[in-house]
Amino acid sequence: MKRCETLISARWVATVEPDNSVIDDGAIAIDSGRIIAVDTRTNLLEQYAPDRLIARDSHLLIPGLINAHTHAAMTLLRGAAEDLPLQQWLENGVWPIEAEHVGPEMVRDGTRLAMLESIKGGVTCFNDMYFFPDVAAEVASAARMRVSLADHRVSNRLGCDCG
Repeated sequence: MKRCETLISARWVATVEPDNSVIDDGAIAIDSGRIIAVDTRTNLLEQYAPDRLIARDSHLLIPGLINAHTHAAMTLLRGAAEDLPLQQWLENGVWPIEAEHVGPEMVRDGTRLAMLESIKGGVTCFNDMYFFPDVAAEVASAARMRVSLADHRVSNRLGCDCG
């Protein structure tokens, strides 16, 4: 019998590979932070001796979600001028605040907050378009969260009306 760090079982396990199937009474085996097997609970318990067993008998276990459009650090601007129409919100609310406050520390703190909220909601990967992408990359790497980054200034030159 092979050892694994964690085995998580659930009433259903939704897979992406190979054919988007749903496994009834399924489980996943995890070792060194990686999924090493997905199968029925019975089959995996016959193959693996987990250090930790987590049973979620009335839950659906799904792959991580992907947020394809974020300005993660802007979580710190939540609520600012929220009662304005988009263009006024940008010109009179967001852009003046950004001009005064955007910097590496703001991006670091805002991205950390956004990642915490994302992970709590099942998001394991995000696509971010904002200032200081190198800082966002450092924060995501430290959290071991997947990210695709674009420099905000580049996306604007390419015609993205992203604020």
